[in-house]
Amino acid sequence: MIRKRPTLSRRDLSRLARLRRSDFSPGNRRLARLLFLVGMAAVAGAAALLDAPSPPPAAEAGATEPERFAGRARVVDGDTIRIGEARLRLVHIDAPETRQDCEDADGRAYACGEASTRALVEMIGGREVRCAAEERDRYDRALAVCEAGGRDLNGAMVSAGWAVVYAKFSDRYEAEQAAARAAGLGLWSGRFEPPWDYRARLRAEAAARSQPRSAEEVLAGKDGAGAKDGAGGEDGNCPIKGNISGSGRIFHVPGQADYDRTRITPAKGERWFCSEDEATSAGWRRAKR
Repeated sequence: MIRKRPTLSRRDLSRLARLRRSDFSPGNRRLARLLFLVGMAAVAGAAALLDAPSPPPAAEAGATEPERFAGRARVVDGDTIRIGEARLRLVHIDAPETRQDCEDADGRAYACGEASTRALVEMIGGREVRCAAEERDRYDRALAVCEAGGRDLNGAMVSAGWAVVYAKFSDRYEAEQAAARAAGLGLWSGRFEPPWDYRARLRAEAAARSQPRSAEEVLAGKDGAGAKDGAGGEDGNCPIKGNISGSGRIFHVPGQADYDRTRITPAKGERWFCSEDEATSAGWRRAKR
C-alpha cells in the first residue's frame, strides 16, 4: 500500500510562523517535527526529479522512415533490380546499358553492359536483398541503397569497376571509384562511354532518324529505316520494340514469338528501347510470349 505524504494546512503554517523558541510546548514540538518531515520529503522529491533521465526528444515534424524492400531480386541490368513488383534503381551509381559495348585493354569491343549485369547477379548470389529507398524518380522507381549478405551492392559495383559514380547527382563512392580506376578493374581496364553519354547519344540518333524525309529520299532508299520500319533487325543498338496496339503499350524482346513480325511506326508513338527497364519506365509492359 502506498503511504500518503503528510501535508500542512495554511492554518498550521501560519501558526508555526508565529512560534518563538519558548513557545515549543510538547504539542508545538510535534507540529515542528511534522513540518521538518514534510520539508525533507519535498527536498527528496526535488532531488529525484533532477536525477531522473530526460525523456527522449520528440520525432522531428514530418520525419518518416525510409521505404524498405526485402526479398529475392531479379537483376535487370548493372544498376537496376526488381523485388516482387517493385522496381529499384541503385542510387548514386550508373552502370552500362544492357546493349552497350566498350573496349578492352587491347581495343577490342566487348559487351560491357552484359558483363556489368552478370557482375551484379554474382554479387547477389541468390541471397535475399534488402534495400532502403532514399526517394523515387519520375518513373516511380525507388532510388535505393541495397545490400546482400551485409555487403553494400551499390558500392561493391563501383569497387569492382562495373559501375561508375553518377557524378551529376552524387559524389558518394568516389573513393571506391578511384581505387577501381587505379587498379584497372572492370570498365577501367579499357575505354568506355559513360552510361549517361551513351543514352544521350542514342536519344539524339533516334530523334534524327524520326525526322520527316523527302519523297526523293524515300524513293532513293536513303531513309535508313529498314530495321525501324521493317520486321526484325535492330535500330542501332536498341533492339527492344515498343509497340502500341489495342492491348496497350507492349514491348517485345528478341526471341519472343511476335518479335520478328512486329513493326515499329514512330508516327504512332511507337519506339525502340535499349533495355527492358527503359521500356517499363516509359510505360510499356513486356509481351507475355
